[in-house]
Amino acid sequence: IKEHPNPAHAKDLMADLAMRTGRRMSAIDCIRAEQEYSAYVLSQKTNAKPWWEIAKMTFTIPNLMMRPAQIILHAAPGKGKTSAAMGFARMVGRGEPMTIRGIQVPIQAGKVLWIQNDQNPAKLVRDCEDNGIDPEKDSEWFIVKRGFQMNYVADLTKWINEVKPALVVIDSIGSCSTDMQEQEKDKAFASPLYYYSRMNGENPDLGGFNPCTIMWIHHDNAQGEVRGTRYLTAAVDEQWHLRDLTEAEKEKVRAKGKVASNCRFIQVKKSRMGREGDLLMVERDVNGTYSVWDHTPTERRTDEGQGDPEPMTMALRIVRDRARGEGAPEERRMTAPEVWEQLVEERAGLGLESPSKKSVRRWLDRWVEDGVLVLGGIVMVGKARTRTYTTPSTPPRVGWSLECPLSLVAPDPSDSQELTRDTTTDNEGHVLVPRSPQRGTCPPRALTMSLVKIQSWTAI
Repeated sequence: IKEHPNPAHAKDLMADLAMRTGRRMSAIDCIRAEQEYSAYVLSQKTNAKPWWEIAKMTFTIPNLMMRPAQIILHAAPGKGKTSAAMGFARMVGRGEPMTIRGIQVPIQAGKVLWIQNDQNPAKLVRDCEDNGIDPEKDSEWFIVKRGFQMNYVADLTKWINEVKPALVVIDSIGSCSTDMQEQEKDKAFASPLYYYSRMNGENPDLGGFNPCTIMWIHHDNAQGEVRGTRYLTAAVDEQWHLRDLTEAEKEKVRAKGKVASNCRFIQVKKSRMGREGDLLMVERDVNGTYSVWDHTPTERRTDEGQGDPEPMTMALRIVRDRARGEGAPEERRMTAPEVWEQLVEERAGLGLESPSKKSVRRWLDRWVEDGVLVLGGIVMVGKARTRTYTTPSTPPRVGWSLECPLSLVAPDPSDSQELTRDTTTDNEGHVLVPRSPQRGTCPPRALTMSLVKIQSWTAI
């Protein structure tokens, strides 16, 4: 199987082997037996070391796209699945900031592996151009592969290990399974997704590949759910449904001065991050470019928005509100005890039980891990050194080298309210700023293209 990545050839050889050894097994039976055997061997190798000695999960997009992880983005025909995925690809490839939970957060630029089967190359070129992606000039980070079937596990493993993408978009499950022997209704149809889930981030010596986010584009069935076997959604980490806005949602969008017909919602139906029910807005602007941002409020409420505020998101909102305030940057940072005190006061006013100090610190650290908050440096509280928290600043896009003056506010694309852009840190006690040839200026495009696409931050 490893020597013959073509699935049909491998099945033929396995059937021939079964016949020559006198086994009454079909090619599919042979493949399943081999997979069962290989899975057992892999488990023995995997369990030979402590389970916690692994690379921690990171994010392709903070608090939204985990890495390693798999996502199914599904919708009815003509709703803009490919265009929405192209919006994600552009943000990841260019390192564009994105609004997450009402806070503008930086996205670390990474390569995008786009696997195209659903439309002809000419249409893909047009989609790229409409979204500001030059197929030739941006080929360094936007890599396209064609002629793929979802059971070509050897090929996809090889491509990911060669390209090392942050995001893999496969367009689509339907077009990438036309030449498979399994049918969408069969459990075996989802087997490749289980394999990719198991091997995503696994040691290459064990058959794994570089950790990444894999987004599968798929179609709705007649009931508006994922078409095909239910094992497809069971195999992935997130299920995202791209849908039209309801009439009530359209009225709210129009009240904000937007064209409702140019907007769609991505509703999170399944999430291993606890984001079920959250909404992402997909909007096509006047130039035909698609943008995506998190429509979920900073402070969430239980019971589909009708219940009490969630304490973990209350802590996030408290830090965000302080960061939006006036004063010097050090005055707009908060320690965990300060957040806990304000949280206890607010919840007491609502007649709700308060969390412990330890929980609040854990939540704040988790928001930092997710990229929604950043560490604001160390302060002395009495004789103790205590870390502080604040919201991140917006980084420059890939290919840009600038250090524009810090601004305390930035527009929220989903609302008219303002968001904070504060000083960000990667390490306690260090302030990170973009590298710049001249402070406070943005270089012209010609100069930008001549630079070596500076993506890193300089610690001072």
